[in-house]
Amino acid sequence: MPSASRSTTPVGIDLDVVEGRYAQLDDHTVSFETFKQDLDVAPYFRGLPGDACTCLHLGYVTAGQITFRWPDHEETYVEGEVACGWSDARARRSCCRGCVDSDICTAC
Repeated sequence: MPSASRSTTPVGIDLDVVEGRYAQLDDHTVSFETFKQDLDVAPYFRGLPGDACTCLHLGYVTAGQITFRWPDHEETYVEGEVACGWSDARARRSCCRGCVDSDICTAC
């Protein structure tokens, strides 16, 4: 069975706002991301259908917090919590400085 870890997955992006490590495991992408400052990720998805990633994501927050905002409510996940189903294109995702998460998504 294929596997990946933060320590063995090479850095794929290293921007002022985020460091991302990404591994392809069969038909899933595993990501390990560290946010260096508060970030609304919506601009990074402009141009995709619904201006959002439509893949199903399952994630685990290892530090900090991630907030998803819908028109009628928001949900915040903090260190130690699992977030499922990040594929809702209506949700806007924002990550706080110091947020560290691991995420598995289906191939789109």
